[in-house]
Amino acid sequence: MNHDDEINIEGSYRAYYGKLYASLLHHFGKSYIPIIEDAIQNTFLKALRQWKHGRIPENKLGWLFIVAKNDLLNQIKKEAFQINYIEFDADQQDYRLEVLYYIIKATDIPKKAKTLFILKNIFGLHIKEISASTLLGEEAIYKNIQRTRKRLQKGGRQKFPGSFSALKPLEIALVTEVLYGVFNIGYDAVESKSFFNYDVCLEAYALTKTIKNQHADVRIKHLLSLFSFHIARFGSRKAKGKMVSFFDQDKSLWNQSFINAGFHYLEKPDQLNQYYIEALIVSSYMMENNYDEGFWNKMSSCYKLLQNITDSPILQLNVCYCLMQLNQEEEAIKIIEKVEPVLRGRYYYFELVKASLYKKNKSEISKELFLKALNNISQPVRKQYILEHFLLE
Repeated sequence: MNHDDEINIEGSYRAYYGKLYASLLHHFGKSYIPIIEDAIQNTFLKALRQWKHGRIPENKLGWLFIVAKNDLLNQIKKEAFQINYIEFDADQQDYRLEVLYYIIKATDIPKKAKTLFILKNIFGLHIKEISASTLLGEEAIYKNIQRTRKRLQKGGRQKFPGSFSALKPLEIALVTEVLYGVFNIGYDAVESKSFFNYDVCLEAYALTKTIKNQHADVRIKHLLSLFSFHIARFGSRKAKGKMVSFFDQDKSLWNQSFINAGFHYLEKPDQLNQYYIEALIVSSYMMENNYDEGFWNKMSSCYKLLQNITDSPILQLNVCYCLMQLNQEEEAIKIIEKVEPVLRGRYYYFELVKASLYKKNKSEISKELFLKALNNISQPVRKQYILEHFLLE
């Protein structure tokens, strides 16, 4: 199989895994959860063998539905499961939202476990990708998903009724958190062959927009605003096969329709939330032409507001970068030392920011840190960027 074939299979896996999972779960019921995942994995393995040298079906999703359904039926017969389901055709309807709703409403599953299960099975993300995004160990993620699977499996065939309009504030907060996580994994796809996955981001955007039509919570609008500003810049993130940093991007390539959508959804809330402040930060970066001391002071104030809501180590790293631009290296080093136990070796931006900070202080350790960042990633595009912009300059 050539490189293009592999890219095609990877793209199909990301685009269709969650749809296949949700459809099989919807039609067969949660009793078959343990073998539904096996059926989907077997289906993509079959696709790897059969979709060679351009022999790709015109209707990929339909082909995958049929193969997954037949594989699941074969497993049911082989394992002598009691079969009690309604026969269905490959209707290709997207059942992810109703399965997402069902999992969100489950009362006996912890919030973190719900999030991990949804990321893996509704959005088809790999364990490594989830680990890179959540900073949780792969083994811990796997065990959480296994426990959730067993809890969901209890009982027979399950219908998944309900509208997102009925979700309570804490439940809609979990929905936005999941969609935010999915988008970020697509936006900064450190475990993908590319350094971002446009399709994953658009999927998160489309599902968020659908939920917005069912629920009036302003956080959903702010999430759409944040997504819109990021998507607007996708056409400028790569040029001639090379990664382009934000400050070097050609603004004429930015999508004005998505920028307009970003401001349209940026409705001022009665109470500040994470997505509103992040959308404000991104839009400020995009609208500014002069990144001077005044700008970085403004950004520093925004990040401090954000810290009152979510004080994640990755946010701390962003604060550190701001302080570095303001020549407040001493404060920046304190933050680096604080987040190092959590981020070192697990989040390659940590090594980049720390190396840049020490380089600014003309420290000998900076080159060693850049090399560590280089060794933490496998993507050729990112490796080339680090070499050209940090080690060879």
